[in-house]
Amino acid sequence: MYYSDKDGKKADAIRQKIERWYNNTQITENEYFFLLASLLESIDEVANTASVYGAF
Repeated sequence: MYYSDKDGKKADAIRQKIERWYNNTQITENEYFFLLASLLESIDEVANTASVYGAF
């Protein structure tokens, strides 16, 4: 398991919120991709791995 249930659910909720904002035109395409990238970068901080992703 890469993430605890709590962290996985939180990341999923954030991802869904970003998607809703984009679909409701509350954010621009650039903001959408910035937020997705930020989420991906941030979620690595709570992963149950020792920064395996950084090795590649």
